[in-house]
Amino acid sequence: MIRNLTKQRILSKEEKICKTCFSKLKGLMFTHRIEKSLIFVNKRPFKTRVHMLFVFYPIEVAWLDENKKIIYKEILKPFSISKPVKAKYIIEMPLGQLKSRINDKLEFET
Repeated sequence: MIRNLTKQRILSKEEKICKTCFSKLKGLMFTHRIEKSLIFVNKRPFKTRVHMLFVFYPIEVAWLDENKKIIYKEILKPFSISKPVKAKYIIEMPLGQLKSRINDKLEFET
């Protein structure tokens, strides 16, 4: 479960943790809808881009620091690439589900 602690709101009840290189690379490629929110976990914060190659629908993406605070968010369209952002965690959700702002603190298990 992903919760926004700042707003006391549940954002997602089902998610998939992506820690391996393959799961991070594949992400949502070749899917036609997002079934579970994805949480990408880096070993340490570093500049990361999110690509939408072979993803056929828009999504919301949030980059989080090591304290799980949102430092940047963006709506990504199919076949686009985000700017690089230094983050420990990245969350991908269906469009309209994120409902959070920069500096909101999230909670989830990794």
